[in-house]
Amino acid sequence: MLAPPDADGSVDVTRPETGANVNFRAKQPNENGAVYKLESERSALFMGDIQDDSHHHAESWLMQQHDNPENDVTLHTDILLAGHHGSTHATSEEFLDRVDPEAAIISSGLDNTYTSENQHDAHPHDATLKRLHERDVDVYWTAGHGTTRTDLDSDGARPEPTTDLETTDAADLAALKYYCREHEIDPKTVGVLPPDNFPEETPAWAIDAAPMIADTQEQFIDEGIENAASVEDLRQTLDPTPDAHDQLREAVQADREAYVTTKADVTRNKEAYFEAVEREQAYERLPLHTRLRANLPTRFGGIEHPLTDGPSSDEMDALPRNIEDVPKAVRNDPAAKLRAEGDFVDNWSRSLLRAETAADTAVDDAHTPQELCRHLRDTSGAHQDFLYAIDTPDAHEQNKSEKGIDDLLERTNQRERTEEQTHTHDQDASLGL
Repeated sequence: MLAPPDADGSVDVTRPETGANVNFRAKQPNENGAVYKLESERSALFMGDIQDDSHHHAESWLMQQHDNPENDVTLHTDILLAGHHGSTHATSEEFLDRVDPEAAIISSGLDNTYTSENQHDAHPHDATLKRLHERDVDVYWTAGHGTTRTDLDSDGARPEPTTDLETTDAADLAALKYYCREHEIDPKTVGVLPPDNFPEETPAWAIDAAPMIADTQEQFIDEGIENAASVEDLRQTLDPTPDAHDQLREAVQADREAYVTTKADVTRNKEAYFEAVEREQAYERLPLHTRLRANLPTRFGGIEHPLTDGPSSDEMDALPRNIEDVPKAVRNDPAAKLRAEGDFVDNWSRSLLRAETAADTAVDDAHTPQELCRHLRDTSGAHQDFLYAIDTPDAHEQNKSEKGIDDLLERTNQRERTEEQTHTHDQDASLGL
């Protein structure tokens, strides 16, 4: 334990950086705190609220005490818990040169006491982050990395965060704190930053040096998809950048229109089909199942013309693909929308939940908008559910308990069995069986 002075009055101090003679009041609440150093295979230095400001020079006093060759405890450490939550008055250049840490931990919230007074004074301070950045010190910030744990008994061990935030670059964290405060985003959820759209107070050195900032909007969208695990994650990433949000939404909408039969397509198919049948006088020659499909286009999505001398697929304009998957994609609202409207139980079906899950899975598995769209095509309704959820906060997070889903599945299974039995009975009756 590196103890503070216990003398009354004040203690004379020479500041290492300037050589100035100052004093340190021994009974100040913050500066008169204990500094701990833990040593094993790795070492950690816990600075508490120790700092240097205009009146209290505890950090300088600490360095002065350890200039004494008889002192067998060095300030050098592997991991530094930065003093006073990353304040500008702590973790000076001279102190960092003495301590020479591999990693630093800064404990502060995104919106702390000093945020409302002056953005630049808020913890961690820009100047402190810049000093750490210039020395290539990895920085773990509790607002983004959560609680960290380090096994000092393990040689080479480093702080282990409890969130998914990967960056430890101080320039990233400086840009991140301004971006997240401006747009009210939790730093833990951010995987990439846009090439612009930062508050004007953001320090230029951070924007120039932060590897977390994408070079282009396309890269921002690609990395946003790559780092997201669900539609909700992706929405949070894109929301503060409307142009990027709209660009991805339009890409998915265009893909849906190209690969999913719409109601307008169904109508055109039906009209083209009956026009061809009437012209050929050939309706009665068609198999029964083909006539059923023709008469129920909103259920089956329409069909290609079955007559050899009828119009070609190209002539029939936007004929459906994946006929068995199309109907539910066409006629069902997204599961999340039904939930939001309170109609989830009455209108819910297995395919709706499948579409919702598929939308999240498509995001989790994709790295680019093109891959995302290809994954959405695999499940009917997934395009539609993605488009709803990307515009709706927490669309996939409501009423999704395991028991609730099991109950709904059972009710849906029972309804499907009843409908299948009814359909079979009606079909038998129509065929005279």
